[in-house]
Amino acid sequence: MNRLPISLSHALRMLAGIATAVTAALLLAAPPAAAHPMPHSVLLLDVHETSVAAELVLPVSDFSRASGIGLDDDTTAEQLSARKAAIRRYLAAHVHATTRRGKAWTVTFGAMALGRTQQTSTGPYRELTVRAVLTPPAGGDPRRFVLDYDAIVHQVVTQTVLFSVRQDWATGKVAGSGQDSATQVGVIRTGTRTMTVAPLTVDLESGSIWSGTYAMFRLGAHHILEGTDHLLFLLILLPAPLRATGPPTAPEPSARPL
Repeated sequence: MNRLPISLSHALRMLAGIATAVTAALLLAAPPAAAHPMPHSVLLLDVHETSVAAELVLPVSDFSRASGIGLDDDTTAEQLSARKAAIRRYLAAHVHATTRRGKAWTVTFGAMALGRTQQTSTGPYRELTVRAVLTPPAGGDPRRFVLDYDAIVHQVVTQTVLFSVRQDWATGKVAGSGQDSATQVGVIRTGTRTMTVAPLTVDLESGSIWSGTYAMFRLGAHHILEGTDHLLFLLILLPAPLRATGPPTAPEPSARPL
């Protein structure tokens, strides 16, 4: 059976169709482009016997976008001082704590400062640090509460807040002031299904004063052991000035006129 020769125009149309199909398949199979990583917020807690001290670490660009308060890479300390009242009002509207039964805690915001830092995925950026104190009502437990926090997150849905405990005397956690030693206990972010920010229930393990006392003793012993070489150095140097000066001698009697 003889086959009809394929015309040049038909062959070109076939090639064009194949190219289109291959291109579409590649586009469908390719992974979506990753969004530019955003710097996250950090909420550090120092748990005390009757209150909780907090340190909010907020990326300046996202905070300014969410709050409408003008802060950027060029904001000076004097300009920040002029905006402190507005910053406190914004945070007071977006940071709340209550008991399990819904009774409000007192949240006060204090000192704040601007600094520069960087995260592995985002590179260097500027951050706003704000200190706060969360105090439960009479009879409230500072180790168990509900935190309703949506600062920045209510406007920047890609924002994530890492919620960590930095110091907790009752459980023997007496780490330093940095973020590296903090223990992460939760994450605050916008829900992908509800597009809302759910309150975070905080339930810290029970502890005792003995745990804190033992932790302080252990920390002090560690520092002493670390400084042993310094102590030995001082002990070696100490006799040197004593040998140079010799034992103390009695003063010469003053001359009397004859």
